[in-house]
Amino acid sequence: MTRGGFLSRQVIRVLAWATTSATCRVAHAHLSEPWVALARAYGWWVRVAGPRNFLLWRNHLTPEMALRVMVLPNRDCGLSSAEFGAVIADLAQRAGLPEVSDQAISAGQRYWLDRADRRLMEKIAPISARLS
Repeated sequence: MTRGGFLSRQVIRVLAWATTSATCRVAHAHLSEPWVALARAYGWWVRVAGPRNFLLWRNHLTPEMALRVMVLPNRDCGLSSAEFGAVIADLAQRAGLPEVSDQAISAGQRYWLDRADRRLMEKIAPISARLS
C-alpha cells in the first residue's frame, strides 16, 4: 500500500495479471470488439475473470485507480447475453465509457444486473452453504 491507502500501479498490474486473463473473441462471442478498443482508447485495460475474481475487481473498481482495470465476467460464469450486457453497461457507466450499443438494456437493466449478481454469487457460494 502506498500513502493514502491506494495500491501502487505495479501492485495493481501484478494482481490483474494473476487474477484475470486477456479478452478474446472465443471467451465473449457477444462482446463488441470495437467497444473493447474504445475502452482501451479511454485508458482502460480490459480483462476477464471467473466469478470470485470478477466480483472482487468489480466491487473495488473506481475510475480514480492508478491503473484503470476493467474486469468482465468470463464465459465460465454462465451469464446470459442479457445479464452480460447489463454488467457491461454498469461497468461502462461507472468508468465513464459509452455503453455497448447492441447490448444496451434500458428498461430491464437493473433486473438483469441484479440477476447476474445473484448468479455470480451462487457460483461462489451455493445457496445451501450461505443458508447454513
